[in-house]
Amino acid sequence: MKKHLTLIVLLAGFSILFLTLADAFAAGEVRAEGTLTSIENDGSVVIDKHGYMVDNSTVVLNRYGKRISLKRLALPVKVCFKYEYTGKGPVIRQIRELSEEMPQ
Repeated sequence: MKKHLTLIVLLAGFSILFLTLADAFAAGEVRAEGTLTSIENDGSVVIDKHGYMVDNSTVVLNRYGKRISLKRLALPVKVCFKYEYTGKGPVIRQIRELSEEMPQ
């Protein structure tokens, strides 16, 4: 009887854990704001000390909504960005420069 109860509790715990993780990965696109401080050579950027992958399909917009190259952003810069979780980790789909001036 004690073994059955232990098994049921373990299965319930694993089920809750699985459902929680499934919701996190199924979140889809996430929107956030932060300070872009670094553009790396390996195809990643650093925003608020967190690394995000950027690929060729990433849309980069300046403060006026015009499409620009990522390298044209003057760092550090306050940005609004959209990203999604993939097998490689979080990948940014869009970055938009905010009009706020950053202190130098």
